[in-house]
Parts: sequence; structure tokens; C-alpha cells
Amino acid sequence: MELYLLRHGTAANAEDDPQRALTTEGRSQVVDVVGRAAAAGVRVERVCHSGILRAQQSAELAAQALGGELERRAGLAPLDDVEPTVRWLANRPDEARILLVGHLPFLGRLVARLVGGAAGGEVVELETAELVKLERPPGGGFELRWSQRPSRGDAG
Repeated sequence: MELYLLRHGTAANAEDDPQRALTTEGRSQVVDVVGRAAAAGVRVERVCHSGILRAQQSAELAAQALGGELERRAGLAPLDDVEPTVRWLANRPDEARILLVGHLPFLGRLVARLVGGAAGGEVVELETAELVKLERPPGGGFELRWSQRPSRGDAG
């Protein structure tokens, strides 16, 4: 199984926009990261998001670049328990390619649980619009394969 986790792009300040939609920068971050992943051959079958606007918008951009059926999935909100998602993933076929788009601290706890077995610690702390790939070999646990952050524009 290939599991990709994407933290949503930069969102508006709650005082300026209570819905916290993606900013122009946030859209650019997500387009950059998923565009580079698509250029490297990443494709997914399903793109699941929390239903919170910034994650939904990030998921829509990801689905455009990586393919996959877009789906709102309960249990991906910032403070949700990771165990229902862990159980759901355990029942997915080994050849599945899934992208989950969400938030911290949920995504950090999910990676810790899938890779290390405990949801209390953090294996990675995803930056805004960071994409992480985990793989589950047939019959095995998940392994962290790579992480990709938005380009910084100031290289050179």
C-alpha cells in the first residue's frame, strides 16, 4: 500500500476569514508540491479530506494533479483520534494508493502510530503543504519513505 499524507496549505487568519480558506500562497504551495509529485509519477486512487475548507481545497488541488476520487472522510480533523483511521487503513488492499489531506496534530500522530506503533509521539512534524509517503509492504507495518516540502523560491 502507498499512503500519502498532505498537510493543507497556508490558510487565512481566523479574524480575516472564519472559514480559513487557502490563501494565494497556500494554493501555490499545494500546487507546487503535488505538481512535483505528479511529475515524479505519483498517482492515487482516492483523495480523502477532513471536510474543513482548507483541507478540502488542498485535496481538490491534489486530485487534479494526482488523480483519484475525492472523498470527505470523517475522523481526519485536527483533534480526532487516529485509531479509527488506522483500522480503516488496515482493511485497505495492499495495492491501494491513498492520499489523506488533513491537519496537525492529527497527521503527526497518525504517522507516529503507523510507523512507531504509538500515537503519543511524533515521527515528523509536517510543515504547511508538506507531502509524506508511507508504504506498507504486503503483510508488514508502514515505513516512512520520503517527505516533500514546498519549494522555497529563494534557492540559489
